Amino acid sequence: MNQAPEETGRSVGPAGWLGVVLVVVAASLFIIFSPRYSQESLQKKNQLGSVAAAYALAALWQRTPLDRDAFESALADHADFSAAARMLGLQAQPVRVTLSAILGARHPMLLLLKEAPDVVVTRELLEGRPRKAGARYVVLAEIHGDEAVILDPGVGPFTMSVPDLVESVGDVGTVWVSNP
Repeated sequence: MNQAPEETGRSVGPAGWLGVVLVVVAASLFIIFSPRYSQESLQKKNQLGSVAAAYALAALWQRTPLDRDAFESALADHADFSAAARMLGLQAQPVRVTLSAILGARHPMLLLLKEAPDVVVTRELLEGRPRKAGARYVVLAEIHGDEAVILDPGVGPFTMSVPDLVESVGDVGTVWVSNP
């Protein structure tokens, strides 16, 4: 009486297969419905960001452009903040972004935020906001001690430490000042 050896391997039961199916469906839905960013759409968002940031800065100066179309077209392609400032009766001046320049800023400043600082990421995740891809223009509205108040058209206002801000923005910012 020779019997065949009994298999002791384990098989996946119905609950295991259901788990596998759910994981595959969830991954497929994530891939299908995840946002797609083409280079053109990212450029368009950045153009809209420069326009929105310039309007935010104009509001801080309590100015509105007489010709909105000209104002927006000056900002849309190459973010010509100098031309936009002239349309408001102001002058644009470049500012090298350093810790001392930010701390000594007397006027609001347009900055190119190159990366999302930790405070922005945390706030976006807590509030359920989608993260913005790529660089965008923001306005440094004011400084309180070592905290910077940032107006971000895509995220809203937030504060962050000045050293973190200096690390997260481009090398040159733009301030608008009154004509002499």
